[in-house]
Amino acid sequence: MSLTEEPPVAVIGLGRMGAGIVRSLLRHGYQVRVYNRTADKAAPLVAAGATVARSPAGAAAGAVVVISSLLDDDALRGVVSAEDGLLAGMATGAVHVSTSTVSPGCSDEIAVLHSSHGQQFLAAPVLGRPNVANAGELVSLVGGSSEDLERARSCIAAYSARVLHVGATPGTANSLKLAFNFYVASTAELFGEFLAFTEKSGVNHEIAMQMLRELQGHPGVAGYLQRIGERDYDEVGFEMATGLKDLQLMLAAAAAVQSPLPYAAIVCDRTLSALAMGLGAKDWSAFAEIARLNAGLP
Repeated sequence: MSLTEEPPVAVIGLGRMGAGIVRSLLRHGYQVRVYNRTADKAAPLVAAGATVARSPAGAAAGAVVVISSLLDDDALRGVVSAEDGLLAGMATGAVHVSTSTVSPGCSDEIAVLHSSHGQQFLAAPVLGRPNVANAGELVSLVGGSSEDLERARSCIAAYSARVLHVGATPGTANSLKLAFNFYVASTAELFGEFLAFTEKSGVNHEIAMQMLRELQGHPGVAGYLQRIGERDYDEVGFEMATGLKDLQLMLAAAAAVQSPLPYAAIVCDRTLSALAMGLGAKDWSAFAEIARLNAGLP
């Protein structure tokens, strides 16, 4: 049976990411039925071959897989629970794939709602920008049962270069997506602090940029990740006391040119805490253990 003879795939939410997902599904030969609160956004997708529904329930009727791309927790809850929402429109056994960045608790809550109606739910937030969605090269982080993932995998693969099953609990996928966003935002902040400090200190901007680029693939950075991930700090490459001295020098230099380095202050405090906890004989990167202790981990 060809894809065009299969039941339609429903896509709810036609922002730039949702629209990109629709285009990738259409390119793979799927019948796609769409719904968006602002109907005008559907016009280019209808021209590309999609059909429009007047409600989320109407879009989901008869679909085995329903994909949502929505702004936040409230939008997801509304689309699912409204009188003309997905709970009312999805067939028994149909799978709702939520690509939205929402709270882990929201995804777990939605999974329970669907289950109470004999429907299935996968939290499947994505990594990538709208142009990556258009190209079908997103990374999908999927939380939910492996059986439900296999039922929806071909649809998810139509817009994804990689499909990673994070775990059986839906919210774990959202936790990983939020951690990824935290990493990206934190890296952007570090770039900004680095470049502001070097500029105010008279360092040539292009030289500073070259150093930053080289740092991204530096084996020393990969080594820190491995040590922290394995929690193995016994091979001392850089002493804790020396790290503290360098951090204090950084903060003094930053104060001299009036260029705040808030991340340096945090790492300095972490290093002091690690020394106070008796980790002074470990590699400097052992200050990362303070984050575990603050989170109540052993």
